[in-house]
Amino acid sequence: MARTRDFDDFLNEWLKDPENAATFLNAMIEEEKRIFFLPALRQVAKAWGGLSLLADLSDISKSTMYRALSKQGNPDFRQITSMLDSMGFRLTVEPVATTR
Repeated sequence: MARTRDFDDFLNEWLKDPENAATFLNAMIEEEKRIFFLPALRQVAKAWGGLSLLADLSDISKSTMYRALSKQGNPDFRQITSMLDSMGFRLTVEPVATTR
C-alpha cells in the first residue's frame, strides 16, 4: 500500500514556494475569507521556519509575534506589514470594478 503524506506536511512544503505562499495569502484576503488571513499568515510563517524566526527577521518581539498570530490575536497594520516584509511580501491596493 502506498504511503500518503500528511496534509500539514504537504501544505508546509507547498507554502515554501513564495509564489504559492502569496497565492495562499491573497486567497485569504478575499471578501468572504478575511477571518482566515491571520491563521494563513501563521501557517506561512510556520512553513518558512516558524514564528521565532519570523520575529528575529522582523522588528517584532517573539512574545508580540506569538500574541499577534494567536487565535485571539489582533495585530495592527504595522505588525502585519512588518511580518509580510520580513518574508519578502507586501500588501497592495488595486481598484475594483464598480458600476458607478
